[in-house]
Amino acid sequence: MLLQSGRFFSSNDSDSDSSDSNSIEEQLVPSSSVDNHPIVPVLIPREQTDPKVVQEQSTSFDFDLSSPAFSSFLKNPSKFVSNVPKLKSDGSNFTHWSKGLDTVFMYIFNKVLFTDDPNNFEIFPQAKGALRFFIQQTISPDLSEMIQNEVSPKRAFIEIQNNFKKSTRLTQLDLVIELFDMFNSIKSLKPNNVFSRLFTLFDKFRRVGIPLSTEWGSLIVQVFAPIPSGMTRYSWFHSISVELDRLDKIGPRDVQ
Repeated sequence: MLLQSGRFFSSNDSDSDSSDSNSIEEQLVPSSSVDNHPIVPVLIPREQTDPKVVQEQSTSFDFDLSSPAFSSFLKNPSKFVSNVPKLKSDGSNFTHWSKGLDTVFMYIFNKVLFTDDPNNFEIFPQAKGALRFFIQQTISPDLSEMIQNEVSPKRAFIEIQNNFKKSTRLTQLDLVIELFDMFNSIKSLKPNNVFSRLFTLFDKFRRVGIPLSTEWGSLIVQVFAPIPSGMTRYSWFHSISVELDRLDKIGPRDVQ
C-alpha cells in the first residue's frame, strides 16, 4: 500500500494495530472477583438440550455447543460479569455497555455483533436463564425495576434498549465529533494505530447508515497520515497526491 512503500514510510512504521496477539479466550479470562454470585440453575426440558435439536435451531451460528466457554457460561454466568462495563442508572454509557456484551457473546457464542439483533438472545433455549441473569448483573441496581417483569432475556434487553439507546442521528453526531476529536489529537496518536482507528470509525459510520464514499475515505486517511520527519505537511500531501493521481479510482486502502 502507498504509505507503506519505501518511498514514504520508514522501516519502523506499520499499518497494523499494535495490540497483542492474544486470543479472545486469553482476553476474556473469567474473573474470580465475582464468584460469590450464586450459580444460576437452568431447568429446561431435556429435548431442548439435545445438541441435534439445538443445532437445527441455530443454523445461523458456526458454533460448537460443547465449547468450554459456552459450558462455563451456562454453569456460572457471573464469571464473565467483570468483562462488561456496568450500565449506569442514567443509561449514558449504553453504547459502551452493549459493546461489552457483544465482546463477551462473541467469545461465548461465536456471533459477531450479537446485540444488533435481539432475536439472538433466544437462539439457544438452554442459555435463556443464564442470559437473563447476566443482563441483570451488568446493569445498575437502580435499573432492576425496569426489567423485573421481563423473564425473557430478549425482552429485558429490548426494554433497556428502548429507554437508553440513542437516536440514529445523535449516534451519527457522536461519530462526527469522535472524528474531529481524533484529528485534534493527531499529534499524540501513535502511527501504528492511526489506520486501525480510522477504519474502525469508518465501519461505525457504515453501521449507522452514513457510509463514507471511497473518495471521502481516501481524503480523510490522507489527512491523518503521519508526516515523516524532514517533510512539511504540504510537501507530504503533494508527494502522496502525485502518486494517487495516477490511479483511476482512489480508495482509503490505496492511500494506506
